[in-house]
Amino acid sequence: MARFGQVLLALMMGLALAQKPKPCAKDAIEGQFKSCLETSDLDECKTTLEEAMLESCGERLDEAKVKMQLKEAAQMLLAECKMKGDAGACAEKFGNLTGSKPMNKDVAELFDKFEAAKGSAAALGSKLMECKDDKKACMEEAKKAMMNMTGRDFGDAEFEHELMKAAARKAKDVMSGCVQNATTEEAKKACLTSAQAKMEAAKASGRNVSVISDEDLRKFAREGAMADMAEVMKACVEASGDNATAKKACAMRSDLKDSVAAAMGGLAAKVKDSQVREFLEKEAQNDAFMMLKNCKESGKDACAQQAKQLRAQASGMSVEDISDDLLEMDAMEAMHRELGDKMKACMESAGGNDTKAEACKMTMVKEGLKQAALGKTDWEPSATDIDMALKKAAAKKAGEIAKDCQGARDECMEKLKEEAAKAMGKKKEDLTDVDVELLNKKGAMDAAKAAAEACFEAKKDDATATCENPFEKFMEGRKKEAPKDEAERDALEKKMKVEFAKDMQKDVMSACYEKENKTAADTCLANFKDQLVGAAGTLFDDVDAADVQKKMKRVKEEASREVVGELFHVCMKAATSEAEKETCKEDMTKKAKVAGLTEDADDVAMRYRGKSVADSVTACNATKRAECESQIKKELKQAGMKDREFGMVKKLAAVKAAAETWASCKENATNTDEKCVMLASAELASVSGAADGWGDKAEEVKKLGEALLNGITTVLRKLEQVDVDAGTSGSSCSDAELAALKTKLEAGAQAFGAANLSNATVDLRGCSLVDAKAQYMASVLATGLNATQMALLADKLAEVLDGVDLAARRLGRRLAVVTDAYADQAVKECAENDATCGGTT
Repeated sequence: MARFGQVLLALMMGLALAQKPKPCAKDAIEGQFKSCLETSDLDECKTTLEEAMLESCGERLDEAKVKMQLKEAAQMLLAECKMKGDAGACAEKFGNLTGSKPMNKDVAELFDKFEAAKGSAAALGSKLMECKDDKKACMEEAKKAMMNMTGRDFGDAEFEHELMKAAARKAKDVMSGCVQNATTEEAKKACLTSAQAKMEAAKASGRNVSVISDEDLRKFAREGAMADMAEVMKACVEASGDNATAKKACAMRSDLKDSVAAAMGGLAAKVKDSQVREFLEKEAQNDAFMMLKNCKESGKDACAQQAKQLRAQASGMSVEDISDDLLEMDAMEAMHRELGDKMKACMESAGGNDTKAEACKMTMVKEGLKQAALGKTDWEPSATDIDMALKKAAAKKAGEIAKDCQGARDECMEKLKEEAAKAMGKKKEDLTDVDVELLNKKGAMDAAKAAAEACFEAKKDDATATCENPFEKFMEGRKKEAPKDEAERDALEKKMKVEFAKDMQKDVMSACYEKENKTAADTCLANFKDQLVGAAGTLFDDVDAADVQKKMKRVKEEASREVVGELFHVCMKAATSEAEKETCKEDMTKKAKVAGLTEDADDVAMRYRGKSVADSVTACNATKRAECESQIKKELKQAGMKDREFGMVKKLAAVKAAAETWASCKENATNTDEKCVMLASAELASVSGAADGWGDKAEEVKKLGEALLNGITTVLRKLEQVDVDAGTSGSSCSDAELAALKTKLEAGAQAFGAANLSNATVDLRGCSLVDAKAQYMASVLATGLNATQMALLADKLAEVLDGVDLAARRLGRRLAVVTDAYADQAVKECAENDATCGGTT
């Protein structure tokens, strides 16, 4: 004890003699506190810690902060003890330090693994910091220590992941002390990219300092703060006992805002109450997942109960409010975040060996899914499960990069592309522009949703709580500025808030639709009702109750279809045989029943494809619109769409996107019709690629927009005609070429051979310039054909147009070769109560 006191006294005396503002030696003090615990009386160590922190850092530690320091030191000591391979007395020592209550053997073993895992990063980092000579030998010894602690083998990628966690812990300690000593906001921000933090992180992980990026440091600071805040929260909640008021106050502690500010390199006065909740929520999810990871398959139920206790303490919730469904969803969220980091370790440790990378990927993904899942004994994740998990992991990684990259958009998107590719187990060049933009958009939407959900939780306890603006968080994540025009910005914000609410529903539905039947799915959905309604309330706080009801009706209907459509899409992309594709269709039918969808499966798929087209081309920069359209078309074809079907999918996409913009604009009563037409027509052009399409689609867009605005269910209605779009190589429209199209279609209809098409009527619809190329449009009336015959006719019409030159063959005449031959049964999205919408036109 005397040595510890002397060290602290020396620190304080030296600082006092300097006659300058005293730098906080927090890292050194905490290190000495841990040393003290190994040899001295607990109460004396705690007292000296409190005195040293007050004198050196001006920080008065209350009971919760002391417990946090004690718990973190004890976790590190436990991990160090177990790393030595003599685990017998380790748990007892930990219990003596923390005052842990006696537990039954199984629970004690579970918490022993959990607490050691929490302390392993600090212990591993400390071990590598001591390495002076043979780096390779030190790494081998460190790997062996991790195997001793966990009682199992460690692969290269898993060890790489643990090393990065060690780097994170050490860098966080350095940055935390730097921020506490900094006196200006600029200086605090500089701490998050300090050379010293990178150097210490490199030493603690055995890495070269050059591989530690600024983005890494910002992530380390944020995640380190989350862990510290969770321990303070748990200690505070535990100390509150059954006092609900005291428990509620735990999340409003001022030092929690200090921690958030330090993690962001900013000032506590600028931190919103919702940001504190968001940090706490994410670490509560991490704790729940870490507990489940240490479960034995046979004891998953008992383990889940302990995970609920941890989750409740870290978030301030009541254990009774945490259902198995919520716990599993939380664990999956944390798993997807961790999977992104693990996949990065996979790809880097594989060193370009594709076979090794693929094997690592499959191991990591399957292991993570099984660890987070509840109630799935002997479950083997499918190809769809694996691809969905990787997609979500990449979106989480994209969100992190967007948050932590401070450079120009192009620079950040390149980093995002590289990191997201690793998170998916792919190479950077495997990702298209559409892939990158959609991952960035999903990450930005996740940030917006998290802000809304955290705001709801904060205001539930304090109506005056301050919150971040979800739309602003979305634009920050997209690395784009919101429109300058007030009406345009307002319409976009309203449109995106519907998307945020829909995405929240989709998160829950994705989990609940895994249930065996609709009854079980509905029970699952009911567990999230209050949370979803509350978060939506923060999004639509400026909308009256009746209109919120309309919005939420639409949100639920669209979310349900999109969840089922996405699962089918991912399944079909992964399918490698006709048998697997048939299984995808069967699974889609089952999922549709669980979801309570009454719509035809083909219609659900068509709606999803249309949504994918609209999202893709509008996410990309306008200069890359055509390229992005081509990329999403290729992906949809990989998932089972016929090439000829793309034209109809794109039409539905353009009209729906424009209708959504129209509805969002008209929601503001001060906007004129002219303004809303301008915005909707611009959206129509953005998705379709044709600047002159508004005249033909204006009425259709407005009618659908009114249905969306009023929460009226929409349906897809098939017309008794085949719509044809012939994209050509020509750069201008020609009446002669349009006439040539008619001749070709009449011949194709005749060749089809159906008796009732012997006098087929071809209705010409004109020509538009789509991405500066002439596209000719027509309809072939096909009254009386069934769905199969209609598809065969469309096949034939596309076939006769493919590669045909519509231009008259004159010397020197530029060709107008059909490069895109689209033909499909015409479909319109209509309000279900609109009898005038649909039919032959």
